[in-house]
Amino acid sequence: METSEIIARIIVGALAGAAAASVMGMRGRSKSSMTVWLRNTIIGIIGGLVGGFLLGVLDVDLPEFLDAAITLADLLIAFIGAIIVIFLVGLIRKA
Repeated sequence: METSEIIARIIVGALAGAAAASVMGMRGRSKSSMTVWLRNTIIGIIGGLVGGFLLGVLDVDLPEFLDAAITLADLLIAFIGAIIVIFLVGLIRKA
């Protein structure tokens, strides 16, 4: 994986994590906005992995128009995966 691809994944992860946190109603409970950003980025990156895994398992093919350097598909996959990660973390915290 090249440096530019790693940077792109971090950007996609940050966007997807922030969007998923907003949709799932996660508020920034920490004192630092940097901590919130870091948490959302990590959630987005993990979400991208979870979403990519699920697409592979479900054998889902995405449309060609979603292909680009940072694709809309990457963002969508990371977003869905981040929502799943947030949901699972919420279940674990309640247990």
